[in-house]
Amino acid sequence: VSLIDINADLANGKALDIAESLAALKINQEVEGGSDYTIAEKSDVAVITSGSPRKPGMSRSDLEAINGKIIKDVCKKLKQTTPNSIFIVVTNPVEEMTEIAYQTLLAKKGRVFGLSGVLDSARYLYFLKSHLKTSGIEGMVVGKHNENMIPLVSQTKIEGRNVESLLDQKSLDAIIQKTKNGGAQIVNLLGTSAYFAPSASIFRMVRSIVEDRKELLPAVVLANGEYGIKNKFIGLPSIIGKNGVEKIMELKISDKELKELRGS
Repeated sequence: VSLIDINADLANGKALDIAESLAALKINQEVEGGSDYTIAEKSDVAVITSGSPRKPGMSRSDLEAINGKIIKDVCKKLKQTTPNSIFIVVTNPVEEMTEIAYQTLLAKKGRVFGLSGVLDSARYLYFLKSHLKTSGIEGMVVGKHNENMIPLVSQTKIEGRNVESLLDQKSLDAIIQKTKNGGAQIVNLLGTSAYFAPSASIFRMVRSIVEDRKELLPAVVLANGEYGIKNKFIGLPSIIGKNGVEKIMELKISDKELKELRGS
């Protein structure tokens, strides 16, 4: 595992801290850090998190001008050192940053995609679990990684039963609103963006690639007619395996959800 940052000492320090943590757990894994992109040469997966985080009062879109330049520069360097990687973009606003990465890296379509829905889905499932006091919940969030995100109520199951048979509309609407505000709530509490939930979400995507699990996970992808959407980067249900996004899945969603997705 290689950590790269413009601040070499920071990357080295983080790498050393992680390496020592792994040693304590008796996990044999090398971790290195630095500012030289060649340490990531021939990586299977490159996770791009470079950029300015959100601060209280900021929306994700407020970061577009600042982070767009950073992503373009980072991707130019990655293209030189590890052009055959699968690239996962995390930097916000993630749809726009994924498009910049795709255009800069000139990689094949399924090998550049973004993180949004796995994180948003985790928040959605957490709030459902907290309200219902149960596990065995399945659900997914698609669309934009902002207030227009779409929790797919039609696809949300609690032990095989649709969520609408267990929750009244008022409670469900409150959970959806909490999901949409989940990131902003953490920014207001911490003064910066979340770390642990995004990290866990990235892990799920990377694991599905490295182990070729072919999990169905929402990812920011370039739509090519799926759900009636073309030439737009947006969060859609995707099969993720050793080749990256191997297929965009068209689930049977409600007419209301489809309309919201097309307008997201």
